[in-house]
Amino acid sequence: MGEMNVVLVCEDDHDMHVGPLLKALVHVPSVRIVSKVGHGVDLAGRKEFSEARHVSSLEVALQDKSVEAVIVSSVSGKLMDTLKKCIDKKKHVVYMPSYCEEIELMHKRAANKKVYLFCLFPLEHDEAVQQLIHALSDGVEDEHGSSDNDIGGGVRLIRLTGRLGGVPGVAVDEEKSKDVLRGWTAACLHLAGVLVGAGVTASGESATSAASAINVDESDVAVCTSSVCVGPTDCDVGHAMSLHAKFEQGAMVVCETASGSSYGTDFRVEVVGNNGSMLSLANVTSGSVCLHRPVAVRHCIRRLSYEERFVGAYAKGFRAFVRKVRDEESEDGARFSCGMGVKALMMSAKATNKKLSFSVPTLPRTQPPVGVLSGQAVGVCVCGAGRMGQIRARALNSLPNVKVVCFIDAAADKMQHVSAEFGCAVLGDDQLAGALANAAVQVVVVCTTSAAHHKIIMAALNAKKHVFCEKPVALSLKHTLECCKLACTSGLALYTGFQRRSDLHFMRTKELLGAHTVQQIRVTSREPNGHNDKAYLLSSGGFLYDSVIHDIDLARFYAEEEPVEVYCAGHAFDGELGRAGDIDCVALLLRFKSGVIASIDNHRHANYGYDQRVEMFTDEGAVMPGNESVSLAQQWTESGAFSEPPRPGMVRYREAYTDGVQHFLNVLMGLDEEGEFRVTPEDAVFGAAIADAAKLSLKKGKVVTLERAPV
Repeated sequence: MGEMNVVLVCEDDHDMHVGPLLKALVHVPSVRIVSKVGHGVDLAGRKEFSEARHVSSLEVALQDKSVEAVIVSSVSGKLMDTLKKCIDKKKHVVYMPSYCEEIELMHKRAANKKVYLFCLFPLEHDEAVQQLIHALSDGVEDEHGSSDNDIGGGVRLIRLTGRLGGVPGVAVDEEKSKDVLRGWTAACLHLAGVLVGAGVTASGESATSAASAINVDESDVAVCTSSVCVGPTDCDVGHAMSLHAKFEQGAMVVCETASGSSYGTDFRVEVVGNNGSMLSLANVTSGSVCLHRPVAVRHCIRRLSYEERFVGAYAKGFRAFVRKVRDEESEDGARFSCGMGVKALMMSAKATNKKLSFSVPTLPRTQPPVGVLSGQAVGVCVCGAGRMGQIRARALNSLPNVKVVCFIDAAADKMQHVSAEFGCAVLGDDQLAGALANAAVQVVVVCTTSAAHHKIIMAALNAKKHVFCEKPVALSLKHTLECCKLACTSGLALYTGFQRRSDLHFMRTKELLGAHTVQQIRVTSREPNGHNDKAYLLSSGGFLYDSVIHDIDLARFYAEEEPVEVYCAGHAFDGELGRAGDIDCVALLLRFKSGVIASIDNHRHANYGYDQRVEMFTDEGAVMPGNESVSLAQQWTESGAFSEPPRPGMVRYREAYTDGVQHFLNVLMGLDEEGEFRVTPEDAVFGAAIADAAKLSLKKGKVVTLERAPV
């Protein structure tokens, strides 16, 4: 069919697209650059494009009747004007993903002029992404070519990470960083729409066309941007961005992007389906050598620059463009514009401007009761003789000078085995007052259902007992504040059992952060269906207080500051939970005063295992603890490589449950090396305040600002 003569428009030597674009065109001989407009990139020194001439203006270049199309590499504010000139001269156009609010109007203009306007969307043309799309729509093929749709025919949650590395000029140019990040984020969000479409599309139908029917409501999208590295916190876009969106059918999207990754381009995708299974797309890396040393194992891999990672996708995109133009097919605007991604970004800006406020009380400053039980024999009353109560009691009895004196349980008459193991009485609920009056009891450990926490804590504190309580302290900020204020003014300890602060992996991650500047925190917390029974879930106080409050505390633990904004979106895929006013899938955004942003996703129905991960993106790279597997055994076969799923929750945190309650007692007895409590009453109050603010955000569909207020 002959060559297609094109004009290249490039205004910037450091444009992120021009490198992969030119390398890709070397492998697309049907496209020939005959002229170049703009100050960016000198083609004279490139033998593949030595025939291209530099012209003074786009108007001059468009006068060449041999020119069939224009390639626009710029993502600057001139894009719309450039597209308009090309379309009006009836030239087909390829442009790069960009954040332009009027881009859909330009596509309509092109359709009216009967020219083809094509957004070269490298993510969609990437071979690895296409494999993921195929797996979502048609299932995962085995070695015999048969497929099994392992995610249940629909999408519930997408977590997309897109951090750009090796992009010229971004690190030193704030405005370029903003332009690049907006365009890249719009492209990533467009991909999310494609993936949601693939998950609901019948086999054989175009997943990308199905995405056009999937809408995002303005109340279900919000964005947080970080300007940690580039200036003041009121900067609208910095080096990092986190955006959450909810699609009409309930699918949640968590999109994290950054424009300055020091360790290379980091592009990963996770898709949780209707049946709780997950498909994931890992990073593409270069090299597989490991250096094993006494202090650490160094994985000598190199994550690719943006150009290296996606040059093949650009080539496939150009070939698709040529085929479309030469076949004179009608344009599919949903497929080839970034309209969905741009729309989501525009709506996020509107949603972020419509804020509600929420008052966070401040506790009185008092001296924590460190060492107040030094040199004493300590007696403990454990309220709740179930699974968790027994775990805590075993940990306590293993400490010198500590003894569980009694248990309190509503089903005391069925707890003879507990009494036999611990050698003490299991008393009924009606005997709590008597147990608290016992002079041999100095500490109360609360392991009952969440609804009973407030009453027991208040009774224990009024009886002058120190209290360790499983999360949450109470099911409302009001009751949490009441307990914590009483503890502070009475000189008593009230410690919330946020076990992740006592987990070896999360604690080591905190150490590895050192003095690095954190930009993004991501917390993934998903549990299998059978982790808690339905009766427990319906009486737990709701997803935010029962489970997500752990993730909130972990984000605060790593940020070492308090958030100033909260946004929450959620959905109930379980009808019974939904009818009870609860949710089972949530995406939560926190923005901190320094500009750090935290994104949390939590899901009740992950059938692939108990998924507990956290990741910090910093000025020096990333720090992340992964999941603990049931075992380290792997099997490699003709069908693929197989490894064990994550360990169940009670096994995963077994050591942390023990260490946390022992730490509490050791601080009271003056024996702990850390010398202070890992969790304070202030942590409990702020966790409850964020949970309540998240409830408000979920109900109103708006960002909520947090404001400190005196008690």
